[in-house]
Amino acid sequence: MMIAAIAIVLTLAWTPPTTNEDGTPLTDLAGHRAYWGNVSGLYTGVLDVGMATTAVLTIHEGRSYFAVTAYDLAGNESEFSQEITWPDAPTDLRIGLDASGRPRLTWDDPSPASASGYVIRRSADGGQTWQHAATVAPDRFEWTENWVSFLYAVEAIRGPRPEPHNGEMPPTPGAAMLTHQGGTE
Repeated sequence: MMIAAIAIVLTLAWTPPTTNEDGTPLTDLAGHRAYWGNVSGLYTGVLDVGMATTAVLTIHEGRSYFAVTAYDLAGNESEFSQEITWPDAPTDLRIGLDASGRPRLTWDDPSPASASGYVIRRSADGGQTWQHAATVAPDRFEWTENWVSFLYAVEAIRGPRPEPHNGEMPPTPGAAMLTHQGGTE
């Protein structure tokens, strides 16, 4: 049996405004709202984060668009910030079984020319702790595992390839994640 769920966890961060849109000093900032959606300029999700300047968002795989607003004590909301898009990470993460019944991860990369490799991490406890599973070459879009019940994370390396790390190392925000359960070792 195979159960799969795909989600991407992103941390959106920004610098709070210091002036009103008319250029006067901002003295009554009350909070921020993060917006996201799958169509540029059409946001279907919103998260009020108060005075925080980060938002941790879990989104479904696929291209997403993000913007932030600020609001004052009277409830007046600013225009949207400059929009940013995601992903810059592997997409369409899939899991299947190879001929021996082992999990086989495959993925696509929207920017393969800029990747210097891919890091694969796994978690046996639903994402509480992570272990390095493999680092694969930039021309590989697949990896086969000997274990069968893990949460997997795959992320592109955009720069020097890091050394393998045997301790806990959570995936960076935006890593493509997939859960696979079933079978035996």
